[in-house]
Amino acid sequence: MTVVLLIGANAWLYPTIGQIEKSAFDVQSDSLLLAKQSLENLFLIHTTLQIRGTASAMEITPEMKDSFLMRLMGTAPYIKELKVIDDQGTITNYYQNKDGAVLRLDPPFAESYAETELLKDVAGRRLVEYRGPVFFEDSNLMMEFAFPLFLDKKFSGALVMKANINFVRKFYSVTRVGNGYIVDSGGKLLAHSAYPDKTPEFSVKDREIVQKVLAGGKENITARYLNEKGETVQAVASYSGFLKWGVVVEEPAAKMFAARNRIIILAAILFAIEFFLLMLLIRKTLSLARTASELKTSKDAVEESRSVLEVKVLARTRELQEMAKNLEATVQERTKNLQDKIEELERFHRLTVGRETKMVELKEEIKKIKNETENKSN
Repeated sequence: MTVVLLIGANAWLYPTIGQIEKSAFDVQSDSLLLAKQSLENLFLIHTTLQIRGTASAMEITPEMKDSFLMRLMGTAPYIKELKVIDDQGTITNYYQNKDGAVLRLDPPFAESYAETELLKDVAGRRLVEYRGPVFFEDSNLMMEFAFPLFLDKKFSGALVMKANINFVRKFYSVTRVGNGYIVDSGGKLLAHSAYPDKTPEFSVKDREIVQKVLAGGKENITARYLNEKGETVQAVASYSGFLKWGVVVEEPAAKMFAARNRIIILAAILFAIEFFLLMLLIRKTLSLARTASELKTSKDAVEESRSVLEVKVLARTRELQEMAKNLEATVQERTKNLQDKIEELERFHRLTVGRETKMVELKEEIKKIKNETENKSN
């Protein structure tokens, strides 16, 4: 019964291990989805919606350009530079945010966006936002954004913003497990949740999961590898088409699969107990089989001895019966001989007794004659 119960427990445990492992992957995948959504929402709130609304407002009220843009920079301190360029790439308005103060500066005429990818991209795709590559400035994450401007529904230039995007370092604050990190389209590490105040200096570009997610633009790519601390981690990655970045969530495998490992250990212990009890049962069964075999052998030997004994008893009985018959004949014969002897002795006795009687009578007769003779003589 115990072995049956253990086998039933193992039959329940093995599917449970798979379910726990699947749940661990599901939790990690959910965390990845939340991280990616958080990152994209941060971008929408801090940059895309802000500058897109600004560009639309400038089209409606161009005469308020200076005050509007300066007020925008005053309410969005993460915007470090703001430029307005015309359709030829010439800078017409230039603003800087220095130590919290918004400054309107003369346009740097030596600088031009003519023939740049930014102008071509914005002019060619119109309402699509341009985002340049991420770069570092005094350990801050920086990016250049651009939106097209229109006048009478014709492309008239672009609004260019250089912004501090350190806010992306908070992308993992809503998730539940492990750590997460972001890489740009070239595999450069931009932010890591384990280092919320700065971008770490180690590289993740050579990690297979990073290469796969950037090359294929796929979601939920999984891998196991050693992280920068030498820990074995289980990771899942997804591609953000909105940002063209890769988002990776990783968790120490020992922690992620701790529940599964405990179940595996429990299953191993139960299996060991089951194996021990099974071997004990086999030994007992073999012992009982040997005992049964010995009993059968003993029974066969007893039956054989009984048969032999019965044969011997039967033979002895016959022998005794023959001896009894012979003895009876012998007794009869000896009895007859004895009777003959007795009769002979009786005859001898009778003869002897008769003789003695005759002798006495003769002696009496002699004595009488002698007495008569003497009396006559006298």
